[in-house]
Amino acid sequence: MALERWLLEVAKQMPDELDAIVLDLLAKSDNGAITAVVASVATAFPTHCGETLLTLLSTRDHVMMDRHRFATESRAATELFGNLLAHRNVENRLYQSERKEADNWPHRHQDLEFAITQLQCTQFAKRVHKTLDDHRQILSNLPVQDHDDRLWRLAIHRMDLRDYKVSELKSIHAGPNSEERVYLELKDPEPDLKEMVDRSAPQFARMQNNMALLMWGLKVFKNEITPSDPDDWREKLASAALFEKTPATDPMEHAVTGAPAIIAAVCVRDHWQE
Repeated sequence: MALERWLLEVAKQMPDELDAIVLDLLAKSDNGAITAVVASVATAFPTHCGETLLTLLSTRDHVMMDRHRFATESRAATELFGNLLAHRNVENRLYQSERKEADNWPHRHQDLEFAITQLQCTQFAKRVHKTLDDHRQILSNLPVQDHDDRLWRLAIHRMDLRDYKVSELKSIHAGPNSEERVYLELKDPEPDLKEMVDRSAPQFARMQNNMALLMWGLKVFKNEITPSDPDDWREKLASAALFEKTPATDPMEHAVTGAPAIIAAVCVRDHWQE
């Protein structure tokens, strides 16, 4: 946290020196935590960290692990595992305070994939395209592609601005000034990837519903909200009873496995007589 905070300050005070500093950190360290901090800072300032982003993009694991971080570093997880433990001792409260502050940093809601797409709007575009094409060539040479290989192909597809099309042009008028905005839409991936995406759509929808259930339970449990409908708890309890009971294999599914227990606690505390 301290290193990331310092690098963010460097970015504000000396933006032209940021890329060399984080690139040097990356070259001299074999520590995964340092790499994660470098990736986070490069995501916050993609136009100032071109060489660093290209270095991170050169290795598949950097992008995929950051995607995993992006999926699991949710506010729901912070609420569940942070606030419920924060009151045990001072150390936990300090940690939780830092965690909340970091979660509110704008770049924490983005990932390396987003930064790579941004980088293609700079002078690094051709080098990004070359790196992405090199990764595609490596994948095409594999005799058989497994699930992780297809996930990587899908990530390459999302990162490559050449795989987008213009969906809308809109003029924005704000006082005396006006600007043109271009809205891009990602083209369909290759057939086998599209089939994989379509197959996982129901799982994604279920995950979103489970996350909403967890957040409702946490906020009611901590008295942060009052349900607008007095009978909301009945619907939530019914949903919790239908919660998937098989062991979670996806990081996001694992993050919401505590939802039924939270809903049960709310119902026992607030609606025991009912």
